[in-house]
Amino acid sequence: SASASDDGADEFGYIQSKDEFVNNSIRYYQMINISRSALIRQHLGYSVLALKSTIRNAGRGAFVDGFAPAGSLLAFFPGQVWPKEYVLNANTVAPYFKADPRHHLSIRYDDILIDSRKAPYTVLDDTNSNLFSIAHIVNHPSKLDGPNCCTAAIDFTDDMNIKELNVEKFVPNVYKKAPIFLGPQALNRDSV
Repeated sequence: SASASDDGADEFGYIQSKDEFVNNSIRYYQMINISRSALIRQHLGYSVLALKSTIRNAGRGAFVDGFAPAGSLLAFFPGQVWPKEYVLNANTVAPYFKADPRHHLSIRYDDILIDSRKAPYTVLDDTNSNLFSIAHIVNHPSKLDGPNCCTAAIDFTDDMNIKELNVEKFVPNVYKKAPIFLGPQALNRDSV
């Protein structure tokens, strides 16, 4: 079993619950994720793991296991997607985004917001099966260290035939509110 550090978190960054059933369930899923990551590493040469952050009191962080060449896709931001037309309307979004103490709200360069506050990174099942859906727990480097990766927006569009290929469970996002057809980017976006 994993040992706990001075902050009570184990090597996975998990702080034990008082509920032993929850602890056992988390351990089970952690072992499944490690096994899946090992298989992905054999295929791609690398995988990404959620482990205890090396930054003090930062909780969990994301780590590359293996060698990821420059340009490799490392992680997705999972969660609910808010198109720009809703984010720009303060009356619409204010009730949803009062506080984000864990900093799991992400704004893309095109002003699309991804709300990862309820996105799991331990429990993966048939509806949430993307091991790479842990970008929301990537920690920022210190001022002395530069970043070793960057973000890139990816739109999952109808043209990708995701439903026909039966890979929907690997797409880590759902719309909180569907895009408005005649919204601000109506002429420059594929059907998403």
